Amino acid sequence: MADARPPAPNPTIRITRPPVPDAEKRYHTQLDVALETVGAALTPELRAQIETEFGAYLGKPGHPALIANRLTELLCRNCFGDQPLLEARRLFGRASVGHYRESILGRVMLAAIPIMGMERIVRMIPRDFAATTNYGTRSVVEIGPRHWRCDFEDEIVYPEIIQGVLEGIGELARVPGLQITCTPRGPAHFAFDITWQAR
Repeated sequence: MADARPPAPNPTIRITRPPVPDAEKRYHTQLDVALETVGAALTPELRAQIETEFGAYLGKPGHPALIANRLTELLCRNCFGDQPLLEARRLFGRASVGHYRESILGRVMLAAIPIMGMERIVRMIPRDFAATTNYGTRSVVEIGPRHWRCDFEDEIVYPEIIQGVLEGIGELARVPGLQITCTPRGPAHFAFDITWQAR
């Protein structure tokens, strides 16, 4: 007799952390990376302004997430031409992947991306984002063939930047027909639906 029970739902890959006040959220990376991301678009005048406003955080192994948001906002408003702010944030996220790819560490860490496949890459999102921060709950779950959903909770990064990062990774993976849509789920909680076509 056939089993009439519905199939078990796809397991969620989740890294959970308790909520952290925004003022205590930190990145375990150098703030300087943001300056390197915009490259030649960083004018001497803007660099001087940044060194005045953010000098205490430059060259350090970590920095507050609120400081990163302030700097990112300044760069997005000044380094992406006449793009609307939301689009500039998305482009900044994509550019950050491109910059990392050109670094020595990035060339090593991202070398396997084109052969890994998007599904394996998506499964690593919670772990990879958790590795660079002290906050946030991130999870991914398979919705259907070539369709995954990624949730970010207690998140302070602008969602457009995260979308740009995901798009940049998909570009490295040479994923055909990649589509990423963001849906707000609540305060500091949003979800990305990630779909792509078969090769």
